[in-house]
Amino acid sequence: MVISAVLLLFHPKDVFKLWKMNRHDGIVAITVFFISLIAAPDYALLIGVLMSLIFFLWKTMRPSITRISKDPYLNMFVNADLYEKPSCPQLLHLRSDNVIYFANAGYTIESILGKLDQVETPVKYLLLDLQAMGFIDITGIDELRVLMEETKERQIKVAYMGINQPVRETFKNSTFIEEIEPDLLIENRGQAIQVIFDQLDHQYCREVCPYTLFNECPQVKGKKKDGDSDDASWAGQPIHFPRIQGADVCGHIVAVGTEINASRIGERVLIEPCLREANKKILDPPWYFGSECDGGFAEYTLVAARHAYKIDSDMSDTDLASFPCAYATAENLLTRANVQSEERVLVTGASGGVGSAAVQLAKARGAYVWAMTRPSKSDALHELGADKTVFRETDLREDPGTNSVDAVIDLVAGDKWPHYLEVLRPGGRYAVAGAIAGPLVELDVRTLYLKDLSLFGCTVLEPEVFANLIKRIEHGDIKPLVAQTYRLEEISDY
Repeated sequence: MVISAVLLLFHPKDVFKLWKMNRHDGIVAITVFFISLIAAPDYALLIGVLMSLIFFLWKTMRPSITRISKDPYLNMFVNADLYEKPSCPQLLHLRSDNVIYFANAGYTIESILGKLDQVETPVKYLLLDLQAMGFIDITGIDELRVLMEETKERQIKVAYMGINQPVRETFKNSTFIEEIEPDLLIENRGQAIQVIFDQLDHQYCREVCPYTLFNECPQVKGKKKDGDSDDASWAGQPIHFPRIQGADVCGHIVAVGTEINASRIGERVLIEPCLREANKKILDPPWYFGSECDGGFAEYTLVAARHAYKIDSDMSDTDLASFPCAYATAENLLTRANVQSEERVLVTGASGGVGSAAVQLAKARGAYVWAMTRPSKSDALHELGADKTVFRETDLREDPGTNSVDAVIDLVAGDKWPHYLEVLRPGGRYAVAGAIAGPLVELDVRTLYLKDLSLFGCTVLEPEVFANLIKRIEHGDIKPLVAQTYRLEEISDY
């Protein structure tokens, strides 16, 4: 940066480029530049060197300790604090992005212990990712020994991953490497997860941990297979019995937790079935009400306050209880596909619960709706608002026609699937949440990219979906469809 300052004497405009690249370098360069105009160049260079040293010490004395976790949806490891991702309850994965030396060693270890103190679950392993650390001095080694003693008292093992050669040499020369169990010196993240995962409390994984973060998790929690007796869970894990099912719930709040305003008692509410929080824990991936936790087939049930939505409606509890699952799924499909007023929408499986909800909700958005069904259901769908019905035997390339639809809301998939993409106009959107006609489909990738299509898989509800559904209900934009009711004690008969 001092050399850059000298060059600025010849290219002053470059100061703006340097400022944009690094503010500290820019400050030093500008300072040296102006001092060199009014004083001896040697003096200006000395000031620049001292400023550079001060900035270096300032930047490295408080290194960043980052919590790392895996995002199961992206299938990659990310900054868990930045993206608000949960960690494995038994494994805390931290990364140091700087050198560890006399000026920052104490602060670094205090930061690591501080991260441990923030964890309320029974951590068994601390994984230190050292891939970005290029240097450590003897003070840093001494502080790592302090860390090992502290974690040993807490019955936590420390594993070291991705140690660079210069750091490894310091580990050897200080004999610190001999104090580390050989199995806890690990080359890469994949190996680290495999080695550590085998040592975790797998009973805790099965019975307590709400997350499926690693590839190894399904092996412990129970991998979902077609035809397996445990093939029942919405989140891909077996249901643990006994379990109270029931995803569609309408009722009144009779009690609240200590952190919830008591004024909510008495509110009439609908429960959002896609749960992002349960038992004061943020869930990632989310649970489904009545699947991963007890649901609504009971006189009383329990749910996080954020999932109990106040509803103001003259409808009966029975009618209101028909909305949460099917209508929220439909609204989520339309939200992901970004269906707008006057757009043309094809809904497959339109006579089913989600399909008929999608027809109503699409019409509420002002869309023109084709409902795909069988002839015997055509009149009922027209009454719900469908502008036109097409039958399953129809060649969709003729009706509604190739390149004629803005969005396809699909609940069936099957052998007609290629036609769904053909009827979409260029830039069209396809959203799917079912495959009752067959899950394996044939995709001509050229159709996808030549038409600039967007495809959306829709399971987890978008955050705004249920609140928007409540508004639709209260405004009378949609109506319930209840075919039959049963008493709770009759549930075992069906």
